Amino acid sequence: MEQELKIEPSEDLAYWVGVAQSDGCLYKYLDRGRTVQFRIVFGVHLKSLPMLKRFRDISKILLDRDGKIIKTKKVEWVYHIGVKSLLPYFDKLDIKFGKFIPPAWTLEKSEFFGAYLAGIIDGDGTVGIKRPKYPQCLISITSGSIQIDLERAIKDVMKCSVFQMEHYQKRFIKSLGRIVEGKWWHLEFCVSSKTAEFVLEHILPHLQLEYKKEKLEDFILKRYLSIVEN
Repeated sequence: MEQELKIEPSEDLAYWVGVAQSDGCLYKYLDRGRTVQFRIVFGVHLKSLPMLKRFRDISKILLDRDGKIIKTKKVEWVYHIGVKSLLPYFDKLDIKFGKFIPPAWTLEKSEFFGAYLAGIIDGDGTVGIKRPKYPQCLISITSGSIQIDLERAIKDVMKCSVFQMEHYQKRFIKSLGRIVEGKWWHLEFCVSSKTAEFVLEHILPHLQLEYKKEKLEDFILKRYLSIVEN
């Protein structure tokens, strides 16, 4: 009989949820005994490996799940953990999959919400610098549908404007021999004088992908150091 776990809200769990909702997939299947099982499954490229290793480590420490990261030919690295017995814990902790829906407890502390956002940004986020003469840093989060809950949470916790835009692309893929159509959404918010301190204190410490972390940190320290120090 599996030992009962004690899983409580924490910064590590908040990051875990952000990564699971962005790059992970909750997969339902039948095992050989025709029993319904559930897995969280990942397939990532090399640049996202630090994020996946952090997710694996948190899964081991908090959830007692000891999955292995395996290199394959189709995608760079794959990882999965069985979570059927964890579903009641997820329900109790308001952890959902399929959309970026922050658990209610992540909205109660800046430390929790910052760690959750770090997981989302590591998974499906980009950091871009626009307007070289008057630099502007945008954090953009990509998803397959509009993200109302995440937009509301960022506005409530970070007190900043959030923009969402739908994108559409139609192009011919030579290797497939056909035209492929796709739609996706970008959710964006600025790193500004209002949000720089929050990003520096609550998001940056949890980011695992250095190329995203360094770009954010460099922008904040060059443009808003005096604000952060005060």
